[in-house]
Amino acid sequence: MIELPLQASNERALFRFMSHRIATRLCSFVNAVGDSDRRYGASVLANTILLPNASIVVAGTNCRAPLYDRESEEVAALTGFDVILLRFDPDEGTLFDLFLTRMRGVLRNYVAWHTSDTGQWLVPDREDGPSLLIAPSGIKFTTEIVRPAKDLRLPALHRIKSAPLLKGTN
Repeated sequence: MIELPLQASNERALFRFMSHRIATRLCSFVNAVGDSDRRYGASVLANTILLPNASIVVAGTNCRAPLYDRESEEVAALTGFDVILLRFDPDEGTLFDLFLTRMRGVLRNYVAWHTSDTGQWLVPDREDGPSLLIAPSGIKFTTEIVRPAKDLRLPALHRIKSAPLLKGTN
């Protein structure tokens, strides 16, 4: 007989139960943000982590875009919170898609650049776009951090893609 851990079944959940690999990366990301007031989602928000002070819902998946786009947009509309969707691919590493309530559209393919005392930096992987500081107070758009050049694939970016969320320096 095979014993499985007891899990509450929730047919209304928008996000499926995630693997251990995704769950650990999701918790590492939330720890790097530094918000100590976190809650685990229930009902429709099952399998997510809520950061109420920052007005952020964080979810994870191993599915490539555009899968889970509709669910992320629905969560953003229901809660009024920004949604950060962690996408883990063993070949590509961890990428983040951001569904922001204050703007239409999605910011795709962001990587964790490094952590700071006030939160976690996310920068675009290959395209131009704003750098984001995910802080306990919310998401801040900024250009303070030096982003990697498009044509120069910096080794630090590859290290973070293969071993995301390592502490770095400014």
